[in-house]
Amino acid sequence: MHNISHQYCERLIIYSRWSRDRAIQYLQDYSAFTYASAANEIDRYITWPGQACAYKVGELKIRELRNHAEKELGNSCIHIIIKIEY
Repeated sequence: MHNISHQYCERLIIYSRWSRDRAIQYLQDYSAFTYASAANEIDRYITWPGQACAYKVGELKIRELRNHAEKELGNSCIHIIIKIEY
């Protein structure tokens, strides 16, 4: 629910012109965010439109590539990924 509420909230800020206060209240109602955490997230969406959506698109692409690599390389895939990342 965490990612869904982020993306939904970001869209409503951009396209439905939700106020900052309404968006903060939404995050508090549908997630475990405190007021300060929700306000921080909303401020980020306001100053960096499309950030939550871009993050999700990147996450989905990484999963797709990882699944492809696991099919091609089998169990050795995770060792290659760890070696590349570190």
